[in-house]
Amino acid sequence: MYTDGVCEAMNDSEEEYGEKRLVKLVTGNRNLSLAELLQLIEDEVALFHGSTIYEDDFTLLATRLKHR
Repeated sequence: MYTDGVCEAMNDSEEEYGEKRLVKLVTGNRNLSLAELLQLIEDEVALFHGSTIYEDDFTLLATRLKHR
């Protein structure tokens, strides 16, 4: 789960990070621990945005379901 500020973080060209980019990042790194995955998302969005200071909220929550 995430707040809209994650996907709406913009780069210098006023391009949003976007849901497609976020989904690709998560699915490509689904084997990481949740803590590692959340950190990766934070780092990648900050790199894209050029800062860790956002105009909107930035909240992430992750959980993993285990099959029996």
